[in-house]
Amino acid sequence: MKARLFQLIAALAMLLAIVAGQNASAKDSPQLADIEQSLSGVAIPELPVNAANLVSQSKDSEKESVTMLVLQTVSESNPASIPAVVGAIGHSTPALASVAAANAVTLQPKQAVLITRAAVGAAPDHAGEIVSAILAKLPAQYAVVAAAAAEVAPASGQNILNSVMAAVPPLKPYIEKTSATATDVSGNVPVLTILNQSAILARRDQTHVMPVAFAKPVTPLVKSEASATTSSSPSTSSATSASSSTPASSGSRYIQPLVTIGPPPVPLTAAPVEIGSSGTIPQTPGGRNYSSP
Repeated sequence: MKARLFQLIAALAMLLAIVAGQNASAKDSPQLADIEQSLSGVAIPELPVNAANLVSQSKDSEKESVTMLVLQTVSESNPASIPAVVGAIGHSTPALASVAAANAVTLQPKQAVLITRAAVGAAPDHAGEIVSAILAKLPAQYAVVAAAAAEVAPASGQNILNSVMAAVPPLKPYIEKTSATATDVSGNVPVLTILNQSAILARRDQTHVMPVAFAKPVTPLVKSEASATTSSSPSTSSATSASSSTPASSGSRYIQPLVTIGPPPVPLTAAPVEIGSSGTIPQTPGGRNYSSP
């Protein structure tokens, strides 16, 4: 029994030595060793640019490691800056946008939507890769991640759907079935519509037990639309207020565009009247009676 215990302790010590050796070898590079010091004391507005410069100026063999260390440093010191840092890295080094996004959502999963938008916005040609990398870490958030990516890069809709089908294979037949009939006036693949209709089909199908999710637009409501909706009726105003107080999945003040259907017209039940100087005068259909001066 003691011999087995000693063997386990020896194996654990060896494992710890290997991990420590890997960390030490990573720190052997001056670029990797100086990252934390380079980012300490940097003003928040300058943090994304400085972080992206560290990645772009590093050796090709170390770019991924530098990206990981940069994001870890930012996550510990200023987590709110993570999306901006991911966007800056993707803009300066588009090939690393997916790497940055995947590491960022691992460190800050609650900011997955903001990170997705930042990464895809910086490198829209890599939208499919970015969604795949994020869903490899957070497959349950496929709906909100794909919807956010599609809004930033609508032309990459098919690549985004392909990434979703690869990350959530049981959803593939429903997406393919829905895609065959989905249309978009802009000519792009309507990712949001396809995902929500696919979720409905998956829930109705009793042959597969799988988690499905729904997504909604995360684009902020345009001011003119909000004012027009508010002025339409009191009930519309209260509905708009209720909708705007509901946060989207990203945690930001994003609201779904509101569509209001008014009540049907009510026919007149009495003859109309005209208010004159001497009181009200009943009006008959087909003509008008004007009050005397």
